[in-house]
Amino acid sequence: DSDESDAEILLTVCVDRVAASGGYMVASQATPGRLYAAPFALLGSIGVYTEQVNIHDMLSRLGIRGLKLKAGKSKSPIGTIGEISPTDVEGVQEDLERVHDAFRSLVKDSRNGEIGRKSVGKVMEGEVYLGQQARDLGLVDRTITSDEYISERVRAGDRVLRLRRYEKPKAFGGLGISPLDLLLSDGGPLGRWKSKMSSSAWTSTNVMDVVKAVGMAAGAITLLTREFHARDIHTSTTSRIQARYTHNEK
Repeated sequence: DSDESDAEILLTVCVDRVAASGGYMVASQATPGRLYAAPFALLGSIGVYTEQVNIHDMLSRLGIRGLKLKAGKSKSPIGTIGEISPTDVEGVQEDLERVHDAFRSLVKDSRNGEIGRKSVGKVMEGEVYLGQQARDLGLVDRTITSDEYISERVRAGDRVLRLRRYEKPKAFGGLGISPLDLLLSDGGPLGRWKSKMSSSAWTSTNVMDVVKAVGMAAGAITLLTREFHARDIHTSTTSRIQARYTHNEK
């Protein structure tokens, strides 16, 4: 057990476009009172469905017999080529009802009573609602866009961070190397950079100087590669012209 008190973490969810079906299931896990939506966002669709194309009858008319093997009578009751019985359909419907009941219970518990008793039967049957409608029915707590909410928190003096997806740098110039490969020697710029980093505090300007140097070196290599390639083409073309001219003289 830690002696430090656990900090209360509040989860605010802002829906700008769509949070329907499974999307609303996830959004509903926001801290009670902190599920927001834009006025024209779509929310709800609290329901479960499945669909399947079955071509058994068509194959039978063509004289083709579909074969389906399984272990466990309730395993995959509805397939593409096997015959479907009323019992199979009932079994799948029962499965859907069980999932739907679990979905509704999760939403009710997560919304902490915000959905009124009169609204429960209405909003739990797969309907989709706009932001303000969802607010009136208790599906969300407030109508506001994510940009408006973030601006609101900034004005309140909160520290707002933005997460960015990291993308691995791509090779340049078609040479299959990274600009950082130019710095891999211990005695090269990277080695000197490491020593400076360990001996003194560097500023962002120093780091940018290194980045610019690497970029210039990378650009130089790319230009040289293109130049050599152009010269090879020119030399090859000139040689063919000279050979053809000599042949004609003979």
